[in-house]
This record gives sequence, structure tokens and C-alpha cells, in this order.
Amino acid sequence: MRLRLLTILSAVILLSLSFLPCEAQEQNRPRVAVVLAGGGAKGMAHIGALKVIEEAGIPVDIITGTSMGAIVGGLYSIGYDSHSLDSMVRCQNWKMLLTDKKEVHSDIIDKREKEYTYALSKDFVFDGWKLKSNMIGVIEGKNLETLFNQLTEGYRDSMEFDSLPIPYACVATNIVNNTEYVFHRGYLSQAMRTSMSIPAVFAPIRKDSMLLVDGGLRNNYPADVAREIGADIIIGVTVQAPSRKADDIRLSTDMLGQIIDMNCMNKYEENLSITDVAIRVNPEGFSAASFTPDAISTLIKKGEKEARKHWADLLQIREKLGKIDSTQLSQRFVRPAHAQTDAKTESTSANSKSKTTTLQGNVGFRFDTEELAAIQVNAGLNRKGSPFTAETTIRLGERIKARLDIGYDAFKKSKMRLSYEYQYNDIDIYKEGSRQYNTTYHIHDVVLSLLNLNVRNFKFDIGAEWECFQSKDFLSKNSEYETPGNLGNENFFSYYANVNYNSENHWYFPTKGTRFNARYALLTDNLYSYNSHRGIHELSASWQMAIPITSRFTLQPMVYGRMINAKDSWNDIPYMKVNFVGGDWFGHYMSQQMPFAGIGHVHTAKDCFIACQLVARERLGKNHYIHARISEAQEAYYLKDIFKPGPMLGYQLGYYYSALLGPVGATIGYSNRSKKVDFYLNMGFEF
Repeated sequence: MRLRLLTILSAVILLSLSFLPCEAQEQNRPRVAVVLAGGGAKGMAHIGALKVIEEAGIPVDIITGTSMGAIVGGLYSIGYDSHSLDSMVRCQNWKMLLTDKKEVHSDIIDKREKEYTYALSKDFVFDGWKLKSNMIGVIEGKNLETLFNQLTEGYRDSMEFDSLPIPYACVATNIVNNTEYVFHRGYLSQAMRTSMSIPAVFAPIRKDSMLLVDGGLRNNYPADVAREIGADIIIGVTVQAPSRKADDIRLSTDMLGQIIDMNCMNKYEENLSITDVAIRVNPEGFSAASFTPDAISTLIKKGEKEARKHWADLLQIREKLGKIDSTQLSQRFVRPAHAQTDAKTESTSANSKSKTTTLQGNVGFRFDTEELAAIQVNAGLNRKGSPFTAETTIRLGERIKARLDIGYDAFKKSKMRLSYEYQYNDIDIYKEGSRQYNTTYHIHDVVLSLLNLNVRNFKFDIGAEWECFQSKDFLSKNSEYETPGNLGNENFFSYYANVNYNSENHWYFPTKGTRFNARYALLTDNLYSYNSHRGIHELSASWQMAIPITSRFTLQPMVYGRMINAKDSWNDIPYMKVNFVGGDWFGHYMSQQMPFAGIGHVHTAKDCFIACQLVARERLGKNHYIHARISEAQEAYYLKDIFKPGPMLGYQLGYYYSALLGPVGATIGYSNRSKKVDFYLNMGFEF
């Protein structure tokens, strides 16, 4: 009887154990860790390797990483599977993410223009006289921080990283004492951002008494961290390039890459020795900055291909783990629907009472075959809670400019503005393709904008202006060329109104949208007349539209012109106010300059000038553009004669690459006005 009871009791216990949750059964199996090494863009290979690990049915119990490995690992730990990561990295604008620039196509016109003028921008935030922002590093990483905050929705609180769906840790380097710092807790997005802070490129993160940068300097492949957390089995993915030989180091970039690679070898071999399956991706042909769509796609495939070479090893690990609950495994990749906290709201409310001052610094530089090199520096000062703003701009090159703006926010969407600008211009004036003379002069310009209205795509400005022109030299190539009779020192008092509209989706290479500009000004020399008769009327306008024909091919028609009218004759118009044409941009050398295909430099034009232009642009790849441009114009001294002379024609072919520091490219053109082939090379934003 007793034996029968014992038999029944044993059967009940065994049956009960068979119904225990698989999670309890899994506690006895070995814990698997995936370790992801740093490597910048080369770390995209991690995503391909994770695909294969998932296909093998291996549960990831721990994930550690450094730099790009920390980013991929951090997102994987909170529910992004390999396919989600694949989609996410392909749809990002990496060119914008790796800067502090803003996506400004929906911002007001003035801010858009500034973003497409300056190559580098940085904000310095002061609380009183104390600097709050980080000055170390060219890039603060604002865009990356914003992205990480969005991607870690639901995990924005400070937390223990072993409480995440997959326990996680990442590595940074404390450059104060050159020691390794491992993130086991804190804010997930900040930990990811800190681990990839490449020294002198991205601003470091201050934490307590530490200054933290990229973890690759101390532990680029943190397998030992995974072992310390409790990993029994380690699957590692590295993207270390083959060692360079002396003959392979020929350029300064090669030398820099070698220094970085050598620093990242700390503990590398030691950590590889404790790795059960080492998936060593060869990223030859790619660098840490290879964030182009084609490079990302290829690197993901490389990671997948290399991982499949270890398929048999992965299956052996899978067999060691025994029975695994596939339902619980899939639940690790379920993203939360809503955020637990709103990081942006917290940050704003925390600083709402502080009276901070922001100094925004901007630097632009360019090179072209006409002016050679130029640099422009801009600084804007804005105190929180104050209606006043101040901004200064300095341009150095063949043409020199210094400008000071004081703004007053009179209304919500508009402001009053007082500005002073000094210019020194050294300009060659051409006729029919040949340089006729060189002129140098100074300009003092004071503008009082009584109403400056900015509403997204629309800008309206009305005010008064004083200009003082001081001619310095006039050197003629031809001794028979007479100096203009009205060339000399002159003052103008004018009243103006400007209207601007811009809905284009790109400043230089739009594929849709419209741009319209119009200006009217009444010029006087004594506030109400010019040369004892009525003032001079100036009217200019331009309208262009981007029409997408296909996803890559765009047509861009434009009409534009300028008319200036004096009472007596064209001879009564001041030389500094006559029309000039040439180049690719409006107002490049002087405010009234208008572009024209095939004409380089600056050519004089008659008082009434009306033109039309058509650009056909094809995008090749992601950022390469070729275009064909044709221009036609009519000009006369009087509007009634505008169609009497024959047309002025111009043609141009060009190639441009849309780079982070501005467009880089060249054009070749011809016009029946210049009667010469014009070649132009440009590097950088226009200013």
C-alpha cells in the first residue's frame, strides 16, 4: 500500500514538473551572449550576423557592445530584431544625422538660408558667465541624440540595464585617466551615444568627474564584460580590418586609420580567446565613415555571409541549449506602443526657469575659379526671455564684408531689425568675354527694417536704407575705355519692400516646390528726390518652379528680370546701380547681379533686362547630379524697346556632388554675349 502511494506521488510530481513554465526550465540552460565590436559604419555588418543567429533559433540572453556595436546592441536589447534594424538604418539620412544641422525644408526662409550657407555650426550655451555646452568635438551629436531618444521610446527612464528584455552593457573610455567605463545602468540613449563619441569628432559626455569618449580606445570588443555579466557561451562579431603593412600607409588618412586600429586592439586577442564562435567580418574597401546606402547594404550582406560560414557552429550551440520556448523568444522583439516618459518635455521644463544665453557660431568656406578661396564666419547671440537678438558676420577673401544685425521681436512672427554692413569689393568687369576694367570700392550700408515678417515659406520685409559708395580705383585694360562719368562717391536714401516665397525641398537641388522673389525700391539722394527730380525706381523679380518628371529627373523653369528707371535717361542712373549679369547665382558679387548660363564673371547689362531659363537635372545615385541649362534674355535701355534687339542666349552643362560641406562640381558653358567657352569650378556653399 505504501509502495503504491509512493508511486502515485512520484507520478504526480513528474507530471507537475512537465507543466512548469519553460522560463523556469531555461534557467538551467547555458546563457548565450552576443558581443558586437566597434567600427563606425562597418558595424552595419552586425545586423547581417544577427539575422543568421536568429535563423539558427539561438536565444540571446546578454548583449554587449562598443561604439556602433553599442548602438546596434542597445536597440536589439529593447526589442528591435535584425529585420527592424535593417529597415531602420536604410531609411536614415546619415549625412544629416552625423552633423548638428537641422532638416530645415519646413523651417522659415532665413534659417534655411543659413543652413545652406555655413558648413559647420555649433551652439554655446551660457548660464550667466558659465559655459554649459560642450566645446570639445566638432559635432555635438544633437541629431543622433534625437534619433536615439525616439528609438528608445518606452525606455527613457534611468534604469538597470539587466532589467531590459535582453540584459545589456556597453563600454566607454574615461580620457581623464585612460580607463574603461562600463555602462550597466543609467539612460539607455545616453549610454549608446557616449560609447560612440569618437574623440575630437563627437563631443564627449561628462559624467561625474569623468569625461567619456568612444569605448573602442580601451575595449573595442567587450567579450570579457559579457562573461562578467554571466555569459556561458559567447558569439562575437568583429569588423576589424586586416593589419596594414608599411607599404599600405601612404596617405595621412591611412596613418590616422592605423593609429585608431592599433588603439582598438586593447584586450582584442584576449577577448577573442574566450569567444566560442567568432564571426570576423572583413570590411576591406569600407571605412568607419561609409554610410552611403550602397555601403550599408553591402556591409549588412557581408555580415550575413560571414555568419553563414559558422552555421554548423551555431547549430551546435542551439543543440546544447535544449528545449526553448519560441513564444517567449519572439516576445523579446515586441516594441512598446507608448513612451513611459517624454524626454523632450522633461528637458524643457527643467530649463524653463533658467535665463540662459545661446551663442550660435557658424563657419562657411568655399573655393571657385573666379574668386579662389573665401571664408565667412557668423555668430548670433540670443538671451532666453529677451526680445533682442544680435548677430555679426565677417567675410574674408577677395571681397571683404563685416555686418552687424540687431533684432527686436516686435510681434510673434515678425521683428524689427537694424543692420550695418561694410563691404570692400574688388571686381573685374567683362565685356563679350574679355576683361575690360577692374574696380575697387567701399560700401557702407545701414538698413532699418520696420516690419520683417517670417511665416515658414513666406517672408515680407519693408523699410528704409542708406548706402554710401566710395570708389577707390578704376583700372581699364583699354586706354580708350572711358571711366563712367557718374562713378564716384555717392549716397543713396531708399525706401524698399521685399517679398520672398520658397517652398522648394532643397536649396540647391530641389525636386519640387516654388521660389519667388520680388523687390521694389525708390532711390533718392536726399530722402525725397534724386538730382533735383523724382527718385529712381528699381523693380526686380524672379520666379522658378521645380517639376519632378521622374523620381530622378527634374525640370526647373525660371523667369526673372530687373528694371531701373530714371526721369531723364539711362545716363542719369548711378553706375553702382546699373544691371550686371553673369555666374550661377543672384547677388553673388553685387546685390543687383543676375545669373546667366554660359557667362562667367560679371558683365554689364542694359537698364531693362528680362530673361528666362530652363534647367534639366538628373540625379545619379544618391548625391550626384548632372544638368543642362539654357538661358534667353532681352535687354534695352527703355522698356518699349525690349524686344527690338536680338536675344541673348546661353548654354551650360554641369556636374555637382551634394557634399556635407556644400556642393562640389564644375560647369562648362557658352553664350553669344561672351562669345567664349566658360569653365567654372565650385567647392562649398555660396555666400
